[in-house]
Amino acid sequence: MLHPRSSGEEDDIGWLVRFVGADVILRPLLSGWQLKSSVKLSGVLAEIADLLGTEAAIKIATARGGTTIFIPANPDDEHWLVMLLGRDTATALCKHYATYGSRGFGTRIHIPFGPTSTREAKAALVRSLIRDGKSSTEIALTAHVSERTVFRQKQMMREQDEQRR
Repeated sequence: MLHPRSSGEEDDIGWLVRFVGADVILRPLLSGWQLKSSVKLSGVLAEIADLLGTEAAIKIATARGGTTIFIPANPDDEHWLVMLLGRDTATALCKHYATYGSRGFGTRIHIPFGPTSTREAKAALVRSLIRDGKSSTEIALTAHVSERTVFRQKQMMREQDEQRR
């Protein structure tokens, strides 16, 4: 088995963070072309970003997007949130969501993919490469999308520029 988990807790991804390192897991999203102040978040991710900052919201979406997580009132040092965000940031998040429920203190929330979804990530990469002046063919090969996708993205960017004028 690749992941020797010591606890049976569903939400524990700490083994993965320890195994490959948080920087490896998060590198695609924190590589500069994606984590910018212009990243639009909504719902729970926007709430987390308002509380802890955009980077923390993106880290959580990257690690657990598309799943429902349990946020304990008092996470221990081995909890995946502490390992991912650091003790102070994880504690602030847990205090924000602390409630009393059937499993004790804490709550379950659904974490959307947000900008970490494959489609959104590829679109952000394509836009970045367009702004860098790369050719449509080079962009298609780099982002693993069709040239038609690149053309559509260029058209959308032109339309957005025209609306801003």
